[in-house]
Amino acid sequence: MGMKRVLIITAMLVTNIVYSQDVNDNTIEDELELQSDNIEEEIENDSWMEQLTFFRKHPLNINVASEIELTQLLILSPIQINNLIRYRSLLGALVHVNELQAVPGWTTDLIRRLLPFITINDYSISSEKIWSKIKAGRKSLLVRSTQELSDSESSNYVGNPQHVLLKFQYNNGRQFQSGLLLEKDAGEPWLVNKGFDFTSFHFFVRDLGIIKQLALGDFQISMGQGLIQWQGMATKKSANTLMIKHQNEVLNPYRSSGEINFNRGVAITLGRHYWSLTVYGSIRKLSASTREDGLNGTFISSISNSGYHRTNTEINNRNNVKQTSMGGRFTYSIPNGQVALNFVNFSYSLPILKKQEPYQLFVANGKSFMNCSIDYAYTFKNMHLFGEIAIDKKMNKAWLSGLLLSLDKQLDLSLLFRSISPAYSSNNANAFMENSSVANETGLFTGISARLFSQWKIDCYADVFYSPWLKYQTDAPSCGSDFLIQCSWMPNRKFTLYTRWKFENKEFNNTTEVDRTNGLTQGKRKGFRAHLSWNFSRSLSLRERWETCFYNAAAIAQKGSLTYTDLQFHPPFKPYDLSGRLLLFETDGYESRIYTFEKNVLNSFSIPFFYGKGAHTAVSFHLDIKSICRNKYFKKHEVGLWISLSGTHYRSEPTSNSIQDSRHTTTFHIQVLVQ
Repeated sequence: MGMKRVLIITAMLVTNIVYSQDVNDNTIEDELELQSDNIEEEIENDSWMEQLTFFRKHPLNINVASEIELTQLLILSPIQINNLIRYRSLLGALVHVNELQAVPGWTTDLIRRLLPFITINDYSISSEKIWSKIKAGRKSLLVRSTQELSDSESSNYVGNPQHVLLKFQYNNGRQFQSGLLLEKDAGEPWLVNKGFDFTSFHFFVRDLGIIKQLALGDFQISMGQGLIQWQGMATKKSANTLMIKHQNEVLNPYRSSGEINFNRGVAITLGRHYWSLTVYGSIRKLSASTREDGLNGTFISSISNSGYHRTNTEINNRNNVKQTSMGGRFTYSIPNGQVALNFVNFSYSLPILKKQEPYQLFVANGKSFMNCSIDYAYTFKNMHLFGEIAIDKKMNKAWLSGLLLSLDKQLDLSLLFRSISPAYSSNNANAFMENSSVANETGLFTGISARLFSQWKIDCYADVFYSPWLKYQTDAPSCGSDFLIQCSWMPNRKFTLYTRWKFENKEFNNTTEVDRTNGLTQGKRKGFRAHLSWNFSRSLSLRERWETCFYNAAAIAQKGSLTYTDLQFHPPFKPYDLSGRLLLFETDGYESRIYTFEKNVLNSFSIPFFYGKGAHTAVSFHLDIKSICRNKYFKKHEVGLWISLSGTHYRSEPTSNSIQDSRHTTTFHIQVLVQ
């Protein structure tokens, strides 16, 4: 204990930092924006945000947390997790959060990010019976309604313009979880028998002896590095250059309103000492476009990934195809590493036959599909190696391997190489790569994170990639590159400033040439961003962002700029908080569009893009009703109200590729949570 006390005292005195659990919801928003920074699409999967919200209410005890549980925080790299486990094994449980500074690779900035979601308190394990534990769980009911008040396309839809979500959830920590979700998207009609267009149910149990996990209803399966199966949001390129490894539990309950990336059936994980086995079976309906001809009969031409059933065509195609899937994963763990065998199989009630375009020459067709893979991970001192090797039904290969290396306490390196055959096929693959589908790519990602002194940090990456076969709107083998450098200054826990430069170069068809086969041209996108976060006090914080974009390709040259100011007012010991955003944008067209992260209400966010010329405003309000009502009901339950209103006004119409016909759009959110 003498050495440990020296480390604790040193960690407390080296820096002049005072850690506090009194942080506002910006922490969750910051983490989600960092992880989703390179995602340019609408996201319906809110399980990521729910996971962080769960840990905010039920902090993870890092004195006893396993490696798998630590990965659920979505913040720690494998080396940082391994260093913490080794520290605990050598010196025992931590006695103060400041002691985390003594863990190799755990910087003050990392600890600040973690504090809202962790604890070192020693929660005793309850000896109650299972039924008593279930009855002691927490219940919650969430009701959310959203409407875009000036959607010019709504008249083309069968249903009304309201989006409605009902979500009932129960949990007793992580051990017992269940929930029922009902959703109707904007433009969808109320169904005669069910009312809501989408219904989801899950029941999930952990740690019942040899049964490590049991799932009934809807669940997600994530294996290896996503070459054969990864459901939900996955790791992408971002300024957090060390987060290149997919990390998640194999089996998770599905709590999101997204209608695509989940299984419906039963799954179980068994484990003992160094081994674990996960098996699952799923039967569910999908919405697909079908065709019929004299040669092939009735077949699937495409499967819808939107989840929308708003028009007559979408309604007629609703749940018209049955998908049956099954699979398993066997994992054997060794000290500091593991190896696993994975298997998935899919079959459909109708065969899939894609349109015979040149770029789809290698696309797999048929009624059944199969993939197998081996994934591995091993940590040796300051080095972590991981990867996955996969094959499909026709023995086409895919390989991905990465390395995380701590060169010095101030310098970290990440490398990831992937090589995926143009003919490789997998239904639910979602790996770390440039292409949207896991196929037809060879690439190398290199990232560096350097901490200069105590206040400065530089993160940069370079990614080069090559597609040996054709792609959509790219009629020849093509290559590209992606570079980023970010410099961050954090003089104290209240102020952060970073600047970022990003450069992308991709090849695609030169549409200015008229030929049977289009020649390729390079599309170059350059961007610069400066972002400031300043917490004036415990009740008031400010965010400022300035961003520019330059795009050049063949005869197209566009530029754009965006700036916004966020103010957030959260007075301590008051039952309310208020936030607002004023955003101005001006771009020459669609190619110079700029994306931003925007939180709406609790557990709801979007990543809208802006182009043309105009202004965007957003205001959100949260009220803790329990604090202002004296009714007996509110003394037993927590009741929260969230209201959000956002609007975009265009001073001039976008010049090309316009998908926004209205000169003014307004979106309204209202949400009530009872728990």
